[in-house]
Amino acid sequence: YTRKTVQEAKWDAVTSRCRGIIVNRETGEIVSRTFEKFHNYGSDLAETAEPLYAVNFSAEPTVWEKMDGFMATLYTWEGIDYIASKGSFSSIHAKWATAWLRKNFGESMGVPVGYTAVFEGLHRDLRIVIDYRERQELVLLTLINNTTGEELKPDELRVIAKNRGLQIPLQNNLTLDQARRCTMNEKADASEEGFVLTWDQNGKPPFRLKMKFIEYL
Repeated sequence: YTRKTVQEAKWDAVTSRCRGIIVNRETGEIVSRTFEKFHNYGSDLAETAEPLYAVNFSAEPTVWEKMDGFMATLYTWEGIDYIASKGSFSSIHAKWATAWLRKNFGESMGVPVGYTAVFEGLHRDLRIVIDYRERQELVLLTLINNTTGEELKPDELRVIAKNRGLQIPLQNNLTLDQARRCTMNEKADASEEGFVLTWDQNGKPPFRLKMKFIEYL
């Protein structure tokens, strides 16, 4: 999709799934499948997105730390791993992340076949709002099944990350209501962006919402 999708909020079942996806044009194969577009908690866009999913909102979500970096997606081409940013193979973000990957893992990180690793890139010169100081790394957010969109469960993700010396975001022991009240607190710590709420669905992509602290907004 083009910038018009973002500017005019033309998010539907197709454009939501094409955010950062990498496809082999000759074969139609999905080379790398990243997050589907997800919206802010309580926004009109979040409300219109819900009918696309059979989400059980009576169940509590998994509440993850929302990191304030850039999305970095691993893809493998001719046996070698690279990183793409949300919209580019050759942006400054993609080049730095690929160099970091190469330095730490060589030509291959060993991602399970049929899965895409998605990271948050943290770099002091590429910061948005939150200052992570000397922390410069790729934080493993998830592994996504290229065919179904289903993601690894948190315990599985921790094992993958630990075996490779990677960090993952903090998983908060909060209910939806506790997370909501926490982000509405005007005296909350300004060193964090907020939370990502995730409702898992067997055999399907999870449903996500962003919930940001007032101070960050």
